[in-house]
Amino acid sequence: MKHCILVGLLLCITINTLPAQEEFSDAAVEDYTLTNEEKAALTALLPDTVALGLEPLEESQFFTSNLYEYINGAADGFHDYDFYGLIVQNYKHGDTEVAVEIYDMKAPLNAFGVYASERSPDYHFIALGAQGHQGKDSLFFLQDRFYIKLVAFGTSEDSTPLLNGVAQSISAKIEKGTSFPKEVSLLPVQDRVPNTEAFIKKSPLGHTYLAPALSAQYCIQGATSTLILSLAESEIEAGERAERFQQYMSKTGKVRELPDLDPRAFIGENQYQGEMIVFPHKTFAAIMLKPSESSVSYLKSWAAQTGGN
Repeated sequence: MKHCILVGLLLCITINTLPAQEEFSDAAVEDYTLTNEEKAALTALLPDTVALGLEPLEESQFFTSNLYEYINGAADGFHDYDFYGLIVQNYKHGDTEVAVEIYDMKAPLNAFGVYASERSPDYHFIALGAQGHQGKDSLFFLQDRFYIKLVAFGTSEDSTPLLNGVAQSISAKIEKGTSFPKEVSLLPVQDRVPNTEAFIKKSPLGHTYLAPALSAQYCIQGATSTLILSLAESEIEAGERAERFQQYMSKTGKVRELPDLDPRAFIGENQYQGEMIVFPHKTFAAIMLKPSESSVSYLKSWAAQTGGN
């Protein structure tokens, strides 16, 4: 795997922001507010101030459809994954200030999607919740339906012990969700590049009918490719998705059949995505971007292991 180029940071950007091939509606997020009960539930997840020696600096802030007021320019990426609510609380600990953000994403798969879209394979990952990563003065982690961000300010001292303590306190209150959502296990394990797994809820490769989808990078005999699994509800729907995508590729580029892999498989190429292998398998429309000479044999082996046609 040492010869593979890791570009995981660009993974979700690449498969979501290629030149648009469809018309999309930019419908505004419907205005809503959290109930008192929902605010109380988020507040209950904040760290134990007494045990950690934290002093709240002001009252907690809550954001919902107005998330843009807090993270202008990044809010759309959260709303794409059905963001529901955010609590923000700032604390003082000696000379250090700590900002705590707890994002409620409604469902574990949504939380995984937005968390994965903001991580890079070369981060320093830690065992916390389902997964976390830590920087000099920051600690982000995923657990259950929550995405938690901690940032320390105003100190020259090592903030790692403090951030670890705050994170552990929040994690213990969430309790469950200490592994990735079960859907992630649908991705092939062999030759998968660690920490490149992603979930695309809307318009993979610019096509709404391919949503939702999982993706990851694979290093197969030294060559890096990206595998996208468009998650259909049935084998019939998976076949329809692949056929519709083939029609699109035929109009925008060129297509040739690939019967050695599957009777419905094809290799397509156009100016937007380059070359790719596409075929329906079980309830997936599988799409491998930038395939190598080894990709067909890899996909045949995966299909056979998971119940080939």
